[in-house]
Amino acid sequence: MWLHFFLALPICLVFVCLPGYFLIRACDYDRFFSLALAPLVTITLYTVVGIVFEKLGIFASWVSVALPLCLLATVVLAFRRLQRRRGELQFSSQHLGTICTSQNSFKGELKVFLPYLLIALLVFGLYYLRPLDGPSSLTWKTDNTEHLNLVWRYVKSGQWSIFSSSLFEDISHASIMGKPYYPAAWHVLAAMITGFTNQNAAFGANVINAVLLVPCFPAGIYLFLRTTLKEKPLALRLGALFPFAFGVFPWHILIPQAKNSFFLGVVLLPAFLALFVMVSEDALKKKYELGKIAILFAGLLALVFAHPSMAFTLGVALIPYLMGIIWRANINRSRHNSRLSAVVAIATFLLFVVAAWRICYEIPLVNSVALYVHYAYAPLRATVIEALFLGFKDVPMQPLLALFVWLGILYSLYRRNYLWISGSFLLYCILFVISASLDGSFKQYMTGFWYTDYNRLASIACILAMPLAALGMESLVRVAQHLFEELAVQDGQGRFKRMLIPCIFLATSFVMIFYPNIKVPYEGVTISTAFGYTGSRAHRYNDISRSILDQDERDFLTRVKKITKDDLVLNVPGDGSAFAYPLSDINTYYRRFDGSNTPESEVISDKINEYMYNSEVQKAVKKTGAQYLLLLDKDFDAKHGKSSLFDKFHSRDWKGFVSLTDETPGFEVILAKDDMRLYKIDALAD
Repeated sequence: MWLHFFLALPICLVFVCLPGYFLIRACDYDRFFSLALAPLVTITLYTVVGIVFEKLGIFASWVSVALPLCLLATVVLAFRRLQRRRGELQFSSQHLGTICTSQNSFKGELKVFLPYLLIALLVFGLYYLRPLDGPSSLTWKTDNTEHLNLVWRYVKSGQWSIFSSSLFEDISHASIMGKPYYPAAWHVLAAMITGFTNQNAAFGANVINAVLLVPCFPAGIYLFLRTTLKEKPLALRLGALFPFAFGVFPWHILIPQAKNSFFLGVVLLPAFLALFVMVSEDALKKKYELGKIAILFAGLLALVFAHPSMAFTLGVALIPYLMGIIWRANINRSRHNSRLSAVVAIATFLLFVVAAWRICYEIPLVNSVALYVHYAYAPLRATVIEALFLGFKDVPMQPLLALFVWLGILYSLYRRNYLWISGSFLLYCILFVISASLDGSFKQYMTGFWYTDYNRLASIACILAMPLAALGMESLVRVAQHLFEELAVQDGQGRFKRMLIPCIFLATSFVMIFYPNIKVPYEGVTISTAFGYTGSRAHRYNDISRSILDQDERDFLTRVKKITKDDLVLNVPGDGSAFAYPLSDINTYYRRFDGSNTPESEVISDKINEYMYNSEVQKAVKKTGAQYLLLLDKDFDAKHGKSSLFDKFHSRDWKGFVSLTDETPGFEVILAKDDMRLYKIDALAD
């Protein structure tokens, strides 16, 4: 299995990057620009094709979607290069791209990017790959039932439309209804890899997350820092430390919470921000590149397809930057009252932002999300301190990282072209504090677009903190270099040693940031660090022996599949069988922890034990077409009651199932081991 996993990684990388990369390269953009933005274009293509295929009744798979798009992108790039060689280009490169680099500059840039990749691979191996309990490991204490069941439904049905989000191939057999729209771009990617590898949905999910983590996310951060810190080559090099340095993102979002759609959106965010800055700076110079504008539009679609909250994320993150653009645009006109006109223009822009915010908040589909509540967990003062030290919610504080970030903010007050990044970071820190410490209508209005979820807001703050951290670390390095020069004037090796200072800072900071928990000798005291916490939680959440679905139950499900084949099976999702469909391809009736919402499903969950003598139950079972009933564990309340998932999931709501015994009339034991049972439901005459 692990061999299959590692063999799948390069294929997954090709699927995710190649179509977008070749199409962007066809516009004469450089390799790193193309690599960082490739997922944005590719995801938009896959998602749009999935929608079109569903409308046309075409079965979507890696063969019908990924392979043709890869071939098409290859042909487009080959055709463009052939045109270039023949001198038949009708448009100069100025109309499409103007940052095509030579082979020498590519090698130079590769040297800068290589530390990003190496550090990412090392941290990825330690804190993502090593804790996996097999390549089909999964985090169950989350809404992963939604994610994995939808991935497997995409694989089985060949319908990849984000507007077709039911967890069931046959909607007439569904215990829950689908949604009119679901941010399912991540699920399309996972379904593609799952279908290609012919493995289960958890396997595909781990593969796609691995590729998004490395190299897609570091490449996006690199482009973001290359764009925002273009005058700071040392800061760009030092920035290699920071893509994985923050405990909230990606680690807390991905490992315990498995917010896969949001995770994909944030992975794509840095590259899009970089592109937006490029297009805006060009617009100030009255220079417009069709290639960049087309990629920007495709990228915006990709972010919305990944998760709609990314639209609001961009709106808030770019407010300080757009204010700066408006100011510069007015000042550059060199009019006598240019400052006054700039102030008026900024005030008008802010009024527009407030009005747009209000309008979006009142849209029914958006408002239903905005009313979702994550209750405050700490008083205001405590959450402010957490934000100051980057210790968001559960993750321990990261003082060294916070020092770098706040030094970067101070530096941005001196070099104001970086001030917008500080403003954006502080805006998200404020939203985090509001979400984490307040409850009520003001909180819903300000943070509802992110489900009032402080972890999501903290994740975005971390993205914006990365260039600030690089600036802050560079400032310390420059101070150290200056002090060293003062102390080593007579040292012939002073210049060589001066160059070692950034390396020493980088290595020392790496150890201090990523070091696991520290045990104090003879004291019996453990100092919890952000990555000690991250590592222990990753191992705990992926440990199959602690899972809701342990190895014995998975083996039992393999035997169940051989018997039930594609027949519908009634089940209790809380005993682990919520994952039976995506892991073992068992056609289960209940596929989410949060129960049911159809009249038949409510009758079945409450009264299935009355099947032989209750006509209402008989009609409900007949309507579903169920042939079997599966029980993996009757005592799931006691076994997993401490999980937050079970605050709304109790055995009393499933008394029809938990009351069943081997002697209950109407149910024949087909398969049994310990407390696990598969029953055949008697077919009653009409």
